[in-house]
Amino acid sequence: TKAAEKKADAYEKTAKRITSALDEEIRINQINGKSTVELELKKQAVIRLVAQERIKALQAKIREAKLTGELDAEEIKALK
Repeated sequence: TKAAEKKADAYEKTAKRITSALDEEIRINQINGKSTVELELKKQAVIRLVAQERIKALQAKIREAKLTGELDAEEIKALK
């Protein structure tokens, strides 16, 4: 649905800002010889969250397409 897609897009935009900030912190820690493990884990968690939201949006789109007949079987298969 449109709402699910908008939500996923919002997560993606926010995630880009967060991962950019984390990348900068990681670079600073690397320069200073500090561990980056925690920051890398945070970055991965953000990326996973965005992927999960994108999956939810695609699943909603598939459900909607099946109900409305908007897409044929081939198009639905391609979305999966």
